[in-house]
Amino acid sequence: MTATRNPRGTEMRLGLFLGRSDGFCEWLSPHSRAEEHHRLAYSRDLAALAERGRFDLVFRADGLEINPSKLGRKATFGLEPIVHLAALAGVTEHVGLVGTLNTTFSDPYITARQFATLDHLSGGRAGWNMVTTPGSVKNFTNKEVLAHNIAYDRAEEFVRLAEALWTSWDADALAIDRTAQVYADGSKVRPVHHRGTYFDVEGPLNIPRSPQGRPLLAQAGISPVGKDFGARHADIIYTVAFRKDVARSYYDDFRSRVVAAGRDPEHVLIMPGVKVYVAPTRAEAVEMYHDLARGIDVPTGLVQTADAMGGVDLSGLDLDDKVPVERLDAIGGSQGQRGRPAMLRGLARDEGHTVRQLMELVLSTAGHGSIVGSPADVADHFADWFDDHAADGFNILPSNEPDGVRVFVDEVVPILQERGYVKTEYREGTLRDKLGLPPAYPA
Repeated sequence: MTATRNPRGTEMRLGLFLGRSDGFCEWLSPHSRAEEHHRLAYSRDLAALAERGRFDLVFRADGLEINPSKLGRKATFGLEPIVHLAALAGVTEHVGLVGTLNTTFSDPYITARQFATLDHLSGGRAGWNMVTTPGSVKNFTNKEVLAHNIAYDRAEEFVRLAEALWTSWDADALAIDRTAQVYADGSKVRPVHHRGTYFDVEGPLNIPRSPQGRPLLAQAGISPVGKDFGARHADIIYTVAFRKDVARSYYDDFRSRVVAAGRDPEHVLIMPGVKVYVAPTRAEAVEMYHDLARGIDVPTGLVQTADAMGGVDLSGLDLDDKVPVERLDAIGGSQGQRGRPAMLRGLARDEGHTVRQLMELVLSTAGHGSIVGSPADVADHFADWFDDHAADGFNILPSNEPDGVRVFVDEVVPILQERGYVKTEYREGTLRDKLGLPPAYPA
């Protein structure tokens, strides 16, 4: 690819995925600092690298359950996102702090309060990745499994209620007027009186309007109902695409949904996840990838692959066998026909991927796209997708953490900066200001 300067004239957005799945057993490296994965010092060092590389965001995913039979050699992060990001708020200055919190097992009042608090503590850098979680019922008192459309109905009411709570304080309600002896103007703080299908909340929130008005909202829906939900509410969309043509199709489709929802598509950033295997030369990167692939724990990998495909039965198949079509057709249920599992089954059905290829794909990418190459290769890949309007930026899952993050920051980012894709300095202001997004609630 011929190196050119950024033709779009807008910045490429970069996010760093914290606590990613370690399917290739990268924790086995003596440089992985695996013993520190649950300590603040480790996360602090990653966040410092992200700020050095002028990343826009760090992203903390979440899960609500764990299966001991899947642990084995697989490193698993279990840190709770809000607590994790609140700790990082005190050791960072610019990078956005985006965390996942589900709308199925959470409470709108507590959620609104948590993210308003994080926004205050970080000086306006908080973001909420809104997800529905129809599984995981075994760890909660309410064991009802919500159908896909019901889960999104609940999410819709949840988010609208959170918005009402965030605006229950006017922006100027907190007076701190010592002369008049007025701390806050109670006439500018209002109950929300919410009586809905799923929630009954009086309000108001017991914390003043936060610096951004509300946190940045992120979402990762792939199904039609999920994409429509994101089009109505999200500022950032995390998506999955293994190929640029798929990413471009998603990009165009999603922006049309944003327009249909009455919003400006320029105010929504689409950021596919990408696993990055980068080394000084392409040959070294390929060798690193194959070294990691040779370390796959096959029994654990097969379980993860079957789950990632929505529960496809892989039993009795040789690694170099193709998955029988009848096993792919047997998948049903609320989750089986949507999102990432459907993409993986499509690769098995339409492109004839073998069990080995599917397992390597699942474990090497954590279900996302990937790039293996030199710093210039990675920069070219990012620029190609960005230039072709397949992405507004990327949520990066690094290999060989933390060394892979360091190589990306020190070797890839300078190339992107030289070509005008990535900023060299942060803007002042809140996360929304830094991203060039309009105020959440116009004055």
